Order: sequence, then structure tokens, then C-alpha cells
Amino acid sequence: MADAALVVDRDHKIAAFNAGFLKIFRKSSSDILGQTFEEAFRHPILTNMLCLALAQGRKQCREIHLFVPGDFAFEASMLPLIRQAKVEGALLILLDITRLRQLEEMRRDFVANVSHELRTPLASIKALTETLLDGALEERGPRGEFVQAIKEDADRLGHLVDDLLDLEAIESGKRSPRWEYVDLIQAARQAADKMRNLAAKRQVTIRVEAENNGICARADKEQLDQVLINLLDNAVKYNLDGGRVTIRIHEQDGWGRVEIQDTGVGISTEDAPRIFERFYRVDKARSRELGGTGLGLSIVKHLIEAHGGQVGVMSELGRGSMFHFTVPLKK
Repeated sequence: MADAALVVDRDHKIAAFNAGFLKIFRKSSSDILGQTFEEAFRHPILTNMLCLALAQGRKQCREIHLFVPGDFAFEASMLPLIRQAKVEGALLILLDITRLRQLEEMRRDFVANVSHELRTPLASIKALTETLLDGALEERGPRGEFVQAIKEDADRLGHLVDDLLDLEAIESGKRSPRWEYVDLIQAARQAADKMRNLAAKRQVTIRVEAENNGICARADKEQLDQVLINLLDNAVKYNLDGGRVTIRIHEQDGWGRVEIQDTGVGISTEDAPRIFERFYRVDKARSRELGGTGLGLSIVKHLIEAHGGQVGVMSELGRGSMFHFTVPLKK
């Protein structure tokens, strides 16, 4: 959102403004010329700031939220305009700090989510270890079960740390693509083969379809494999027993497009826009039960965008999902 500036005289009449102000308040010049500030904007907080600036001759600052539409945060500054020791009017400046507030919220959420994700398996490991130390070490059956559970929780912590390090490296540019030519169809088949065992446990079939042979992309092979594995892992884990996963590959306007469609639980229209956010889960309990870290799709998004491509999802609750991404083709 553009920053805005507006000048009013000591009678609250609007004297000047920039285009940013009109855009924020969705007004035209004719809407506000000749009007008082109160008539034009009807914003109690800004009106109060104006009155104080004119009466006291001192700068007034507040953070305000405007719905224009959408929730935007602004740093509002009302500065008295003084000539020959007299307050002649005021200058209102609105600086858009929406992105700053969003980043602060993301940081808080990230810290809270990481703390929670680490605390859960650590609490389990601690409880199981205490039980073993309290005498369960002598019982062969429970001992084996507890040790296996500890290993699974330790593995989960390891996966979480790996994904966190991956995401940090990608976001900071430390894992820029190492370009090479990659056969998309072959890469998809290799990824499908790696997922066969997991798919077999759920009786899920994986099939690769391509409109022709030899669709060659310009990509980082290792990163492309990670994208395919993450998406297939999702498609299998959130599928129904006996379900299907279909990988479709074709060319589209100079790009290679890969679609991974499943017959699983699907995603609601409310959840779909946030599905690629860090730690965002549609079904938190099921995700943790299946060993997910909540970072896989965020990693996919960052890797594909580093390739200059796009990633998205089409889904309907109860009717499966289709994740898709594009990568540049060999020129």
C-alpha cells in the first residue's frame, strides 16, 4: 500500500493531499476537496490526533488499522504546521507498516511453533526414559516398546531439525539451484519408486503419466527430487487406504508442469491459501501421528520459486487434492 500525506488548515479544511491518500481511503479528489477532515474521513482516532496537534502544537503519533479492504497497519504521524509561532494547520503522514507487522507475527508464530514441535517429542522421550529408569528396564516386552518409541521420537526431532536447517538455507539463499538438465519423467518415476514401500503399507498405487517422452527441464536435480518426494509423501500419507496417486507431466508455454493428484481427504477452501505456510497443518493431530514436521510444503514452495516457477494446489474437501508446480524447460 502506498504511503500517504495530507495537509489540513487550522479550521480542519483539507488543503492538499497526495495520490497515496486517495488510494488508501478509496476517494477521488472531488470527494474531499473543500471538505473538513471529519466530513471526508470519519476516523475518530485520526480526528483526535488532529485536534491535539492543533491545540498543543506537538506531533502526535499512533499506530492505526484501516480496512481498505483488507487489514492494513499504518504508522500515523500528525505534525503541526507552525508559522510565526502560530499553528496554521497540520500534516498527516501515513506509513504502511503492514509487512513489518506481518513479519513480527510470523517470527512470534515461528518461535512458538518450533518450541511446541520440540517440546512434544522431548516430553515423550523424558517420560519413557523415566519409566525405564523406574524399573521397566527389567521387563523385556515393555522395554523393547519403550526403546522403539524413544527412537521414533528422536527420529522425529531429527527430521524437524533437518527441515529447519533446509528452510533456513533456502530462505537465506545458501541453497541456490545448481543448474543442470533433468528428465522430468525419469525424475518423477525415480521419486515414485522411492515411495513404493510407504505406499504399499497404505495400499496406495502410484502412477506416472506423460504426454510424450523426454521432457527436459533446467533444474537442480537434488532440489527437484526433494520437491517430488515431499509432495508424494503428502499425497500418500493423506490418502485413503486403497487410494491412488497420479503424477502427470506435460509442457506448458515453455515450462514443465508437474501435477500430483491424490484421492485423499482433500483441503477446505479456508485452509488452501495457507497450506504452504511454515508449520501450517490442516489436521494437526493426524500430521503429528504420521510424522510430519509441518515444513515440507513450505520447503517445496521456496525451492520451486528459487527455480523461477510457481506452485499451487487445487482441492475439494473429501475429494482429494492436486498439487502442481512448474520448472523451466531446456531451451
